[in-house]
Amino acid sequence: MSADSWLPEPDRGNRSRGALWRQPHAGSRAFQRLEREGYVIASPTHQARMTVSPLTREDVGELLEIVGELEGLAARSRWPNRIAA
Repeated sequence: MSADSWLPEPDRGNRSRGALWRQPHAGSRAFQRLEREGYVIASPTHQARMTVSPLTREDVGELLEIVGELEGLAARSRWPNRIAA
């Protein structure tokens, strides 16, 4: 997902009897955590609109390290006798 992409908020409604009841649930807590950690930005003008935060050079470096570690783990689990740890 690219920076500044709009993220639709999950449907949190209970539409019984025509009413829409907004209650906290795992999806909204996940968005709150993503915002707290700086991965998404809440719109100051739209209550339920969030966008993806742009990545910094540091973010890209961390992501590449994580991907490299995951690829190494996957290779070692696939070929445990062929790849030294």
